[in-house]
Amino acid sequence: MANQGPVCEHSISVDDSTGRKQHTTLSNGHYKALVEAVPDCVIVIDHEGCIVEVNRAAQTTFGYQRAAVKGQRLSGLIVGSTSQGRLDETIQYYPVLVS
Repeated sequence: MANQGPVCEHSISVDDSTGRKQHTTLSNGHYKALVEAVPDCVIVIDHEGCIVEVNRAAQTTFGYQRAAVKGQRLSGLIVGSTSQGRLDETIQYYPVLVS
């Protein structure tokens, strides 16, 4: 059997149609399938603001291929120069949720 990398679980929270927050944990495969199926842009960044993942909708909207943006700082690619500092401050404000 080929090595498919480490087994990861992703915790997500979403608001359901009644406005209640629903929490669930997804396997790596289910997480990737969900992110790709979403019609909206999904850009996942790490605690330093570097792009970890983008879905197809984000690639189409912003015109970048996934391989070209992974590891790049989000603020340098798709955020206007006047907002870059604000985005960097916001990223530093939020705690890292990865354990």
